Amino acid sequence: MMDHDDSKSASESLSTSPANDRYVVVARRYRPQTFDELVGQEHVRKALANAIETNRVGHAYLFAGPRGTGKTTTARIFAKALNCSVGPTIVPCNQCNICVDISEGADVDVIEIDGASNNGVDEVRALRENCTIRPARCRFKIYIIDEVHMLSKPAFNALLKTLEEPPEHVKFMFCTTDPDKLPITVLSRCQRFDLSPVEETKIFDRLKFILDAEKRQADDDAIAMLARRAYGSLRDSQSLLEQLLSFSSGNITVDDVHQLLGTTDSGKLLDLMEALAARDASDALELLSEFWKGGAEPERLSEQILGIYRDLLSASVGCSSDLMHYSQPQEFERVKQVAGRIGKHTLLASLEIMQEMLRRVQATTKVRILVETAIVRLASLEELDKVEEWLNILQSPQMKDFARSGLVITPSDSSQTSSAQKKNDIGLSETTATVPEALEVANTEPGTSDSKPVGANGTPVMPAPPTPDGQSSSLDAALPSQSPNPAVTSESVIQPSSANESAEYQVSDSSLPETIITITNQNVLPIWERVCQNLDDLTASNLESAESVAISVPNHLVVKFPSHYTFQKDACERPERRTKLEEELYRTTGNRVRVTFELLPEISQPKVVEQDSGVKTSRQRRREAEQHPMVQQAMETFGAEVVRVDHPRRRQ
Repeated sequence: MMDHDDSKSASESLSTSPANDRYVVVARRYRPQTFDELVGQEHVRKALANAIETNRVGHAYLFAGPRGTGKTTTARIFAKALNCSVGPTIVPCNQCNICVDISEGADVDVIEIDGASNNGVDEVRALRENCTIRPARCRFKIYIIDEVHMLSKPAFNALLKTLEEPPEHVKFMFCTTDPDKLPITVLSRCQRFDLSPVEETKIFDRLKFILDAEKRQADDDAIAMLARRAYGSLRDSQSLLEQLLSFSSGNITVDDVHQLLGTTDSGKLLDLMEALAARDASDALELLSEFWKGGAEPERLSEQILGIYRDLLSASVGCSSDLMHYSQPQEFERVKQVAGRIGKHTLLASLEIMQEMLRRVQATTKVRILVETAIVRLASLEELDKVEEWLNILQSPQMKDFARSGLVITPSDSSQTSSAQKKNDIGLSETTATVPEALEVANTEPGTSDSKPVGANGTPVMPAPPTPDGQSSSLDAALPSQSPNPAVTSESVIQPSSANESAEYQVSDSSLPETIITITNQNVLPIWERVCQNLDDLTASNLESAESVAISVPNHLVVKFPSHYTFQKDACERPERRTKLEEELYRTTGNRVRVTFELLPEISQPKVVEQDSGVKTSRQRRREAEQHPMVQQAMETFGAEVVRVDHPRRRQ
C-alpha cells in the first residue's frame, strides 16, 4: 500500500505527467510507479521483491484478478525492476531512460501486446521469431500480453514450446481477468499471482491522496461512497473521481455524488424501509414515485434497495457499523431500529424477492412496474419471525404433552359454533383457559380413579345427562353395560392474545364418552357399524368396502380389504382419515384404539356370485366401477365416490 504522506512519492507520480498542453486522466497520472505505491496487493509485492533479491526470477508470470486491481501496472513495475540501469532492484529509480520509456510504454525491449486483437497463430509465430533476437539495450526482453485468455487455441499451442523453454534473455508476463479460460498447459508453465479486490479503506486513502495532490476538497462521506461504488476496483474509483472533479468546481458533497451517479440518498431509502416495515404499500409507492421524479434509474435503485436490505440483515444479526456498506455510518442506530422492526427471517425473504426481481429485469422493458410490484410484495410479507415463535411454542415439551392428551385443536372461527353445539348436546358450559391451565388438564392421565373432568377455573364439570327417554341406544343394547367414564376429553380452540402477544388459549369442553367399552371379537361388528354411521359419506364408503374387522391384540383393530381394493385401503390410510376414524372410535368406546389396514391374499378373496339371470346388483356394478383405473384416478383427484352406475342408452 502506498504511503500517502510521503511527498516524494507524490512528486514522482506527478513527474510522469506529460506537458500541460495534453491532459492526462487521473487514473494514468497517478498510476503506481514502484512496488511501494502498489495499492492493496502486499502478497504480490512481497513475492516479486523476494524473487529479485534472491535471484530466483522465473521466465513466465501470470497476473490474474478483477478489473482495475493493478495487473498491468504490476507487470510494468516488475519489468522496470528487472531492467533498471541500477538493477535488478526492488526499487526502480524511475529516472533512467529505461524506466521512463517503460512507464510510457515506449521501450523497444518491453513489448506490450493486446491479446484481444493479436490472438491469431500468425502473431504468435512472429513473437517466437523475435524471441531469438537479443534485447537492444535492456537486460531482458519482456513480453507483456494483456487479456491473454483471448488468444485462440492454435495460438496457445504455438506458444507452448517457447513458453516452456524460452531464451535466457526473454521473460513472459501475462495479464487476464479470466484465468479459467487459459489451457492447463499454459497455467502449468507460469507462476500465478491472483490480485484481490482492493479494500474500501485503501481506496479511500488513495482518493484522499489524489484530492490533496489536485488541491481539491471533498466530504469524507462522498469519498467513502465513491470507494464503495468502485466494488474493489481502484481504477473505477479514480474514473468516478475524474467525473466529479469535472462536475463540481468547489467542495464535493454527497449530493454531488448522488446527482452524478443517479443514485438515491440512503436516508430516503431507509424511509422506504420503514414504510415496508409498517406494511404500508401506499406510502412505499409514493416514495418510489418521488424517486422516479428525482431521476433515479430503476435498475440502480433496485441494487441500492438490495444493498440496504443487506445492511439491515447485517444489523439484525449483531454486526457493527463497520460492516454497513450501503448506508452512512451516522445512520447505524436507525438501521438497527428498522432491522428490529422487520425481523431476520422477513429480511431473508425480502432479499430473495429482490434478487428474483433483479434477475427478471433483463427480460422486460417495463422495469418500473417490476420494481413497484416487488415493493408491494415486500409490503405484503407476513412477519415470519412471529411464525418462528409459534413453531417454537408448538414444538415445546408442554405442547407435545398437550397433543398426547387427546385434546383436539380446531380453527378459531368455529369456536363459537362448536361450543354452542356442545352446550346444546351435553349441557356443558363454555370455559376459557390459559396455556398452563390447558396443559394441566392435558397432563391428567385418562382412566385414573382420581381424575375428574374439570374446567379452566378448577371447578368440576358434570358428565352429560342421560337421554330424555331414559332408554339406551341400540349399541348399548347389543353390548354389555359399562361403568361411567371418568376420563376427560375436550376440544380446545387455541388463539393468541393480540393485546400482549402472550400465549393464551381458549379451551371449550366437548362431549365425553358416556361409557368405556372394551372391544372384543364378539362386539366388534356392531361397534364398527356404529362408527361408520357417525362418519361422513366418503370415509364411510371406503370403510364399507372392508371384508373383515377383527381385534388382533387389545385396542388394536385390524381392517382387511379384498386384495384388489388398494385404492380404498390407501384412502383410509391417509393421516387425516385415520385420525378421524380413531377419534370416532374413542368417542364411541372411550378407549384409544389403533387401526391397521391390510389386504387379503388372493386365495382368501371371496368370489363374486353372479345371479342366474346375469343381471348384477347396483352394489356389484358400483364395486366393479371402483376398480377401473380412470375411476380410481378421478376419485383420488377430486375426493369423489361412486354413487351409482348408469349404463349408456342404446341408439335408436
